[in-house]
Amino acid sequence: MFKTKKARITVIAASVVTAAALTGGIALATGIGTPVRAPHAQASGLIKYNGDVDRGTGIAEVTKGGTGIYCIRFVDTKLTVHNITPQTVPVAGVPFGTDAYPAYTRTPQCGDRDDTLTVTVGINGQYADQGFWLLVP
Repeated sequence: MFKTKKARITVIAASVVTAAALTGGIALATGIGTPVRAPHAQASGLIKYNGDVDRGTGIAEVTKGGTGIYCIRFVDTKLTVHNITPQTVPVAGVPFGTDAYPAYTRTPQCGDRDDTLTVTVGINGQYADQGFWLLVP
């Protein structure tokens, strides 16, 4: 089809660049729950009541800092609590009055680390272990 070696190399290089450009905006999970495709999301996932991650992407680790306190570290080390706008929503089926709040600064419950997002979950103002969705656009 392409008679010269230069033409073949040019077509292959263009194909690789095009494929990289098309998939560049899609984050994929690395070892957390079931990997999902999340176009344009830096990180997202379903965090279960016990800190396990299901259907996640871009989340490196979730630890518990206490009842209703979740400490989340991301795969991308450039994501710090000072430069993201995380969104959290309790999962369906949790008790009425459940709220999930992301912290926008370092917290002592999660080691005062810039690279760790703290999410607190409570029911009617009392800390409680409940599942929530996390999205970092």
